[in-house]
Amino acid sequence: MIILIAGGKLQAIEAVYLAKELGWKSVVLDRNARAPAAAMCDQFVQGEISDRRRVLPVVEAADMVLPALEEADTLALLEGYCEETGTIFLFDQAAYRLSSSKLASDRFFKEHRIPAPLYYPDASLPVIIKPDDKSGSAGVQYVDTIETLMKRDKRGLVIQEYLEGPSYSVEVIGNGQSFEVLQITEIIVDKNYDCKAVIAPAAISQEDTQELQAIAARLGALINIQGIFDIEVIKTAQGMKVLEIDARLPSQTPVSVWYSTGINMLQRIYAYKIGNPDPICPRALRVCIYKQIQVKENKIVSLGEHILADKGPLRIIPNLFGATGMITNYHEDAKEWVAAVIVRGRTQAQAECLFQKVIARIQQTGGFEYREG
Repeated sequence: MIILIAGGKLQAIEAVYLAKELGWKSVVLDRNARAPAAAMCDQFVQGEISDRRRVLPVVEAADMVLPALEEADTLALLEGYCEETGTIFLFDQAAYRLSSSKLASDRFFKEHRIPAPLYYPDASLPVIIKPDDKSGSAGVQYVDTIETLMKRDKRGLVIQEYLEGPSYSVEVIGNGQSFEVLQITEIIVDKNYDCKAVIAPAAISQEDTQELQAIAARLGALINIQGIFDIEVIKTAQGMKVLEIDARLPSQTPVSVWYSTGINMLQRIYAYKIGNPDPICPRALRVCIYKQIQVKENKIVSLGEHILADKGPLRIIPNLFGATGMITNYHEDAKEWVAAVIVRGRTQAQAECLFQKVIARIQQTGGFEYREG
């Protein structure tokens, strides 16, 4: 099987990793020769997706195309190439249009009574401000004074109540006829609200599990998902509240879920695209911790995934410093480097212990101080 991954950034890292585990050949297409996934894949093609003469033969040679980018015009081009060549397009355009606008998805939540944070001025300070059309933590700002809030140009912004509590994520995969809800993971963010670690499975009560699974199943049915989307929620005293949805292969959680359950999201998206498989009931076989670190100036700091975005090309290195795997630009002479460290254990405590052993081995190479960012 040949999968063409259009875009070489963070989502592509996950797609290439999962493709390797399946034994599929991965081809990454990106304009940037130093994109994070450029050296991880089996074949890299440098070019603009708008370059029809160059890209169309690459699409035709693939069994499927997975977008790992978010520009609407480019997504439309890719879908057109796939229709022309008969190549499977692993993407749900309608679901993505809904999820790519936070304002639109929040209106959708309100219309269907999906629990979500209150908007200002119904919400009191502090609030979180985030751009309507950005994913993840891009442009997110915490505001706790009315003076700061009044100074902001509020056009195109989501202004919601600031909520504290554990954050969880879960993916839903389907084909418009049936769908499945996968493993619930815990999301740990850095001080800039960027995800710095994923724990799979989340240490979550049965009651909370059922509540979140019910929300996920309801959204799957309402969206009529024909691909994949993920849901990020926060647990509050009033129950789970949905922060956002994203209808595209996410970063970080797919590899985490793979190492915890043995379920490969890429394989499941494909299975639903070509047929109507029986839903899988995820069962945790191991606990996986997936955590980013930056090694710089005698410090090891755990930070959000943005630290990987411009440090390509990255490589997959098994067993480096005792980790199950690392996605990294590390080499023996490197003074500064970044990595997604992947460890797994029978319990969360064991996985955390293994992570600390990895950090200790890195520290032995240079006396580095470790801290959370």
